[in-house]
Amino acid sequence: MQLAAGSAIAWAYMGPPAFGWGWAGFCALLPGAFTVAFLLNLAVALLAFWVEETRGMEFVLQKLNFTAGGMLLPLELMPDWLERVCSWLPFRAVLYFPARTGVAFDGGTLARFLLAQWGWAAALALLCLFMYRRGVRKLNVNGG
Repeated sequence: MQLAAGSAIAWAYMGPPAFGWGWAGFCALLPGAFTVAFLLNLAVALLAFWVEETRGMEFVLQKLNFTAGGMLLPLELMPDWLERVCSWLPFRAVLYFPARTGVAFDGGTLARFLLAQWGWAAALALLCLFMYRRGVRKLNVNGG
């Protein structure tokens, strides 16, 4: 209801949104964002092989997505040192890349974002595979 009311008011005062190619870029980045988010959650879930309760780690992952992913504050507004740190983390591939492309489309940036997203997806897939194999071996050794 709030989305409908807010959209109607914004449309009435500002006119229709002018995203241009931003929608196409946003949609192109969604599969990679969902994949990276899934693999991050899978990595946390696979920690259950070693710890009994992963809810605390899920909470930390969610907060890292909010802060280091650019949801609470755009990465450009962070201090330079923190922006550089966040640029090396996978969290921005989940939230920041699609949002930034939807608002300010640039073909060169889109290609760079896609490459970074699928690079993180490949790295996280390998990490999850490694964690799964180590976890299954630990579980089988313990007779579980």
